[in-house]
Amino acid sequence: MITQSDNDAASTLWAEIGDADGLSAANRVFGLTSTDPGDDGYWGLTTTTAADQVRLLDAIANPSGPLGSASATLLTLMGQVVSDQDWGVSAAARTGEKTILKNGWLSLDSDDGLWEVNSIGRITGNGTDVTIAILSDGSSDLDDGIALVEQIAAITRDQVAT
Repeated sequence: MITQSDNDAASTLWAEIGDADGLSAANRVFGLTSTDPGDDGYWGLTTTTAADQVRLLDAIANPSGPLGSASATLLTLMGQVVSDQDWGVSAAARTGEKTILKNGWLSLDSDDGLWEVNSIGRITGNGTDVTIAILSDGSSDLDDGIALVEQIAAITRDQVAT
């Protein structure tokens, strides 16, 4: 579900961690104060903030963090996203830099079919180590959402990192 989006795998993981209760417990371990499990037991409707997503990714990237040595496996997978899903934060990387990321997208019937398109990632390289989280909603379609997220990633990168 990390290298290639897979809702069935995500649902299996959701059940494996104990559904909403398990996610809430993990949120406490990672210090996420504004991430709430999805309504009606649906992981895809989990709400979060960009600050929580940056906090989560920074904790995952920290070898002394809550995942310990298991974080290396997760980071490796996040660096192997299939090419058609390698968008978002990766658009802000420069030549020679490495990107790890996870993207998410969902069209909501409750929002007239508008799209939520999100990208969290980390760009590292010579003199660069920046974590970016972009959460968007209201795009008319997935392509528009991706273009918006990539534009925000590039602007953010230019403002916060060399």
